[in-house]
Amino acid sequence: MAERETVVDFTVPFYDLVGFSILMKKRPVSSNLFVFVTVLDESVWYAILIAYLCTSFLLFILHRFSPYSHKNISSDKQLQERCRQFNLKECFWFCMTCLTPQGGGEAPKFVSARLLVANWWLFSFIFIATYTANLAAFLTVSNLESEIDSFEKLSTQYSINYSVIKKTIAYTYFQRRAHIENVFHEKWKQIAFNNDVNNEQRALLSSWSYPLAVKYTNIWKRMQNTGFEESYESALRRVMTSDYALIAEATYNRYTQMTNCKVVEVGAEFSRKPLALIVQKNLHIKEKLNYAILKLLNDKTLETLKDKWWDNTKREKMCSKNTKNSEGISIYSIGGVFVIIFAGIIITCFTLIVEYYNLRRRKTIVIDLPNSFAKRRTLFRSHELQVLPIIGTPIFYRPPVPYAKRELQYCNFDHVQFASPLV
Repeated sequence: MAERETVVDFTVPFYDLVGFSILMKKRPVSSNLFVFVTVLDESVWYAILIAYLCTSFLLFILHRFSPYSHKNISSDKQLQERCRQFNLKECFWFCMTCLTPQGGGEAPKFVSARLLVANWWLFSFIFIATYTANLAAFLTVSNLESEIDSFEKLSTQYSINYSVIKKTIAYTYFQRRAHIENVFHEKWKQIAFNNDVNNEQRALLSSWSYPLAVKYTNIWKRMQNTGFEESYESALRRVMTSDYALIAEATYNRYTQMTNCKVVEVGAEFSRKPLALIVQKNLHIKEKLNYAILKLLNDKTLETLKDKWWDNTKREKMCSKNTKNSEGISIYSIGGVFVIIFAGIIITCFTLIVEYYNLRRRKTIVIDLPNSFAKRRTLFRSHELQVLPIIGTPIFYRPPVPYAKRELQYCNFDHVQFASPLV
């Protein structure tokens, strides 16, 4: 501004400091509810499932055919009932619970099954440890993925190209910064490689002992390789259709972000400067403009207009938030766990309903009992009633009509339940 003030005059600033900002295409946040499943490859999950099925079937076969299993070593049914019977359903349940902290419960007692179970325990331990470590590393790395949130990060990465619009303030800014760096770099080379400079003079120039940074020189070269856009509209189309970042005035980028949900303004403004009006050198209208601007500032008219057009404008679109929380795991990454819980609850309730109606639909057997105990005993010992009891089927016995309203007493006789009236 100092150079321009030699030919023109500026009024007092009428707007806050305005700099340059970065406009980029809005990247969708990855939301995989079952991210804990993607930790391992699909082939690994299939291999684990096959190992689980093979181990369960083999445990069932060992318990069925081993001469030392509870099923084959003893004919005592009461002893067999007290011991855990590893039928096919129980084998599947045992191998599944071995993968959980709850444990599988009572293990088989004979040696061959113990060897198989120990082998499965070792496999489960290695699998759980590997899965836990991979899941923690996966979530940590995905949480630490660096996003471009400043001009410094944009200038040090190479996956996204960036540039400015031709013949704009941003274009002149980067061009001049690169030129200044080149001038100072040439001065440094003249001093660093000049043998005529004595030690005393070098000491006075100690701040020039190291090569000067060529930050903006490299930035300008990258912009030249990327290419400059002719207008803001063409630059905006390039932003939305490719991996390209536009560096322009913050007011333009902010307005574009408000009216276009496909782009986002990234990072804080840099190289901020106030906005003022330009008037001809030594023109008396400058004082009148300064007075008017100061009056608008004092009565907060400019602040009211700023809030009206920036904060309360109707042109702003309600765009979805696209921010990533780096402090914790979002529900979009771990929500599959809750889906599994609710699915399990629904399946449980459905199973309960099926069990209830299955019991209600079982056949009910009703027979009439004689009054005398001898006749009832003869009736139960007859071949006709020996085929009546059905396993798992409730049997209700209707007493004679005179005793229908009396209290019933239930007894057990040869695994058949019957009811008799109290005399």
